[in-house]
Amino acid sequence: MKAYGDMEHRDDPKHETVDEIARLVDAVVDGVVTDEQSHRLNELLGRSVVERRCYLRCIAMHSALKSTAGNQVGRRIEELRQRLERNRVSQPDLYPRLVLGRRSSASLLRAAVVLFVVSPLALYVASRSDLARDPAVGGIVQSPGSSRQRSVVAADHPSSLLDIVRVVRISPQTLWSHPNESFAMDSVVRAGSRLRILEGEVELLYENGVNLILIGPVDFVLHERGGTLRRGGLMASVPQAGHGFTIDTPNGKVVDLGTEFGVMVDDFGVSEVSVFKGIVEAFPSRPDVARDGKIQLSEGSALQWNKEMVKSLEADPRRLPVTLASYPRPTYSHEAESNAIPIVPGGIMADSDFWTSLGETSRSADGVVLEGAPVQEEVPYLVSRDQFDPTAGPLTVICDIRFPQLAPDDVPSFSILTRCADDRSQMDRSWRDILSTCVRCNFRSANNETDGLLETSTKYERDRELTSISWGGFRRPQQGVAYRLVMRDDGVNVSFAVSHREQQLIAKTVTCRSLFQGYKNHIAIEGWKGGKVIVENVQIHQSKNEDLPARRSTRFDERVATRREAEQESRANELSKRIPSDAKLVVADDFDAPHLNQNLWSVLGDVHLSEGAVSLGNERDPDHIDTFHPRPYLLSRKAFAPEEGTLFVLGRIEFDENYLNGYGGSFAVMSRCTDRYGEGPEWAVSALSQGIRCNLWPAATRADHNIEIHEKTGPNSLTFLRGSGLKVDRTSRCYFFLMEDSGGRANITFQNIADPAISQTIACDTSDAAPRSGLIGFESCWGSRVILDDIQVFQRPGNPTSDNRTPQ
Repeated sequence: MKAYGDMEHRDDPKHETVDEIARLVDAVVDGVVTDEQSHRLNELLGRSVVERRCYLRCIAMHSALKSTAGNQVGRRIEELRQRLERNRVSQPDLYPRLVLGRRSSASLLRAAVVLFVVSPLALYVASRSDLARDPAVGGIVQSPGSSRQRSVVAADHPSSLLDIVRVVRISPQTLWSHPNESFAMDSVVRAGSRLRILEGEVELLYENGVNLILIGPVDFVLHERGGTLRRGGLMASVPQAGHGFTIDTPNGKVVDLGTEFGVMVDDFGVSEVSVFKGIVEAFPSRPDVARDGKIQLSEGSALQWNKEMVKSLEADPRRLPVTLASYPRPTYSHEAESNAIPIVPGGIMADSDFWTSLGETSRSADGVVLEGAPVQEEVPYLVSRDQFDPTAGPLTVICDIRFPQLAPDDVPSFSILTRCADDRSQMDRSWRDILSTCVRCNFRSANNETDGLLETSTKYERDRELTSISWGGFRRPQQGVAYRLVMRDDGVNVSFAVSHREQQLIAKTVTCRSLFQGYKNHIAIEGWKGGKVIVENVQIHQSKNEDLPARRSTRFDERVATRREAEQESRANELSKRIPSDAKLVVADDFDAPHLNQNLWSVLGDVHLSEGAVSLGNERDPDHIDTFHPRPYLLSRKAFAPEEGTLFVLGRIEFDENYLNGYGGSFAVMSRCTDRYGEGPEWAVSALSQGIRCNLWPAATRADHNIEIHEKTGPNSLTFLRGSGLKVDRTSRCYFFLMEDSGGRANITFQNIADPAISQTIACDTSDAAPRSGLIGFESCWGSRVILDDIQVFQRPGNPTSDNRTPQ
């Protein structure tokens, strides 16, 4: 048989071929085609494009019969038959002979209805010569009940993809973003389908037994073995058969190992996974996590990350359902507001003990005046004295405000804040007077004469600026107009509405998600720097949902190390083998005495003995690490000059369990240092004013900066000398360290106690401007304490005039 490309070219089929194709198509339409006829039709269609064109015309004719069906079906069929017959007479080689007399109009209509469904597929298949001639694809036409040939549908869509997921539950309050793209109960959802829900829940069941609840608002793209969560939340229960079930997020992925877990993605670039049962593996798309990019999470733990940070949390069942049972989600209806507990029922100062002031505030006949100070550029606040956790029940804050006087160049604004701290950032930045952490909804003027903006923001740390999303479509604040602002916050979902109080049709509402968990949960209202805003009324409500499970109270620092970890921590410091035998031991302390040895040590900041070791820092909120707060130090009483003999400083440390949260905790050993803090606007103000600083920073934002050597030659200087990466095992927090300082060159080694193979050494020359002598110091980061133990300091006699720098 000739190959398709070698077939002779023919413009027109023979008359008998045209008639044969027409009869075979009739049999297909009537549903009476035999195996022999099916084989013959496929054989004809495989000859050349001419036969396939003839086949298409037959199919087009029957499709036309369907489209002309109606009250005048008989007349239209007859008109069509006559028109096609005239064309066949004038061009007999291109049109098949019609044999309509043998079937009734009703049977033609039934055939047309069938072909209306199958003809688009037939048109597509018949036009593809590669399908017609490729035996691997199967026949184009098959007879009823035939099992010897595969249908084209099965060829294009493997059976594993036909029914991979079904919709098994839709909550009554579910609203689809696009109703035309919605799915009904018991419908099939195929790979690549996108499900977008504004409100409510949709439960999916995969073929492998995985149950998945999508919690609105959500944007989800379904995959065969998981899906991509672009926004929103979901809860999954994965049996053993679903091992490897994967949820992708915009900045990483989560792989299940047989468990129950939840995933959320907010509008500020933050992803979060919570494990309620079993184990999952998270793969944040960040260069500073472990080299294989994998973080394993067990039951009760959670992880939150974006491009700047990885933060360990406890799984909070109030942010996602613990089981796949029906879960009462909080709503934002006005009816719910009426049933909420009135924290402030109305009147800005109904309870004078409720608020505390930051900046200029005063009483007036109309309410409370928040007056900014343009010279000091200070934003005024009223901050609640008590704290209100929105995950315990959705918060609703309603404010009625007016701007009494505005100039053309003014940029007025007003904000409502939840999940906020009660102090300012106090950084040398444009946002220094904003509260240090918060979720903030702001109504303000844009940088032109007419436009206004509704803006939602999250401030994660004291030393980090606001991350914001803003929307236009509302006129800028007007002088004397009474506005009503309503912020609702359930701990994840935030909505913000601004309207004219007297003209409710002038209104705009925006919504977003913020996964930020406040270190504190105050409520605040904020004025603007350049002028006054009068707050006439404030109402605060919290809807208590008794069905929500209580939050776990276990703190990171209450957990006890396992016996295996204790055994690993008690190992002898293997780095001691690197100390020369002629080095003299000059300081040694195992801190087992009841009090700190005042003859050996002095302290700066929160440093104390704790169970036979030194605690650099106090037990604090495990989520709050402040790199700008003065750091705690243990300092030697004696000063040492390395040029008189190389110094070797040996010891052991254990990080607190929150050491990878936010910017992360750190530990540094210093030589040639002073006992005074530095100066300046940057984070160096929290470190000592001078010295050689060797630092371990496991949560470094760059993978090549886990270990660093810095040089401080003055109070407001900090010079980076050398950095390197170190694999971080989240399950092991204990390290040995050895610092060497010869006066012209510094060397630092950190070694993981649980896995000695995880070890890194870096070295570099120090400058002539570096101090020549000073104290030995040990430093941690405020908010993430470090346990320090088994300190030994050796000094090896050397030539005081020698230059110990690396030869150039």
